[in-house]
Amino acid sequence: MKKYILVLILSGCSAVEGVPTTVETPTTNGDAASTTTSAPVPAAPTTIETLPFPSTTIPDTALQFDAIGGPTLVDSDRRFMNPGWVVEHGGRIHMFANTFDGYPTNVAVVRHVSDDGREWEGGADVLWETRDVPWDTVSTLALGGYVDGDGTWNMYFQTFDGVEDPAVIGRATAPDPEGPWTVDPDPVLTPGPPGTFDDLRVMRPSVVVEDAVVYLFYVGVNSERRSAIGLATSTDGRTFDRVTEPVLFPELGWEGSRLDRPEVILVDGLWWMLYEADGRPLGAARSADGVTWERVDDRRVFDRGIQLDGLFYQGELAVIDGRPTFYLEVGTGSETTVGGWTVEFPPS
Repeated sequence: MKKYILVLILSGCSAVEGVPTTVETPTTNGDAASTTTSAPVPAAPTTIETLPFPSTTIPDTALQFDAIGGPTLVDSDRRFMNPGWVVEHGGRIHMFANTFDGYPTNVAVVRHVSDDGREWEGGADVLWETRDVPWDTVSTLALGGYVDGDGTWNMYFQTFDGVEDPAVIGRATAPDPEGPWTVDPDPVLTPGPPGTFDDLRVMRPSVVVEDAVVYLFYVGVNSERRSAIGLATSTDGRTFDRVTEPVLFPELGWEGSRLDRPEVILVDGLWWMLYEADGRPLGAARSADGVTWERVDDRRVFDRGIQLDGLFYQGELAVIDGRPTFYLEVGTGSETTVGGWTVEFPPS
């Protein structure tokens, strides 16, 4: 099956999580849908060539989205692919993508490489997969990482076994991007004590390193199925200390009852976050220190049906050639690929 990749670039100046009110159930493409949703899924093309990417923006929003043309071919033998973790290192851009045929099930991590973020090669070899995790789990998604000063590659992933089961965040390491990759014998972050905002599941890791400190942003879900975007920090990438309270939570009407999928980067001293809300619109936030966040706008900044005729799922925000770049899994419930838009942030 052929896949296509586009790139989203954010420019300009220089989030405590959501609260689902209904139990979530996994779908075949790795997303979670509310059990109370009864509206039919809108039909959408299954290839990027026919998928419209209009260069429009939500009226009056502070951010401007402009579609990037020129789709790039990426080969995969799996039905679904999301961008996983993307990083520029050693003069090349590396995409550690998650590929799978259903979810939750065994997920394989493959590596694509590029010199410019548009022309990609590779993706044929599996680096590691869910079945390599040394503890019992049904499925995984690799979603963030960094390369440390010793040249060790650190990749962070979430597990998922079901809506009633705990989920944890683990780490795989390698001396080289091609491997061999080794999954740590134990998770690096597990659910918090009873009564905390993340006492059931910790998910969706997004990693930034600043001044030798690893900032791991994640979604915490409690035993009441409420969720929030949390933060844990580490000096060795293995042992993490939690920030007690979430760093972003739903406060605006359009956000509904939950926030999800934080994607965080640091550019020129400013921290940027894209986050998901109920119904899958995206919001944006910024921070001076990575701990205290403010929303860029009080409106949604990206929505299906406006920028995209179809559904979207997991994204990945990265810094490529000094520019923020966002990769986003888009498509249908039966097949996905990755597309992108340029974005202009308002002046700080």
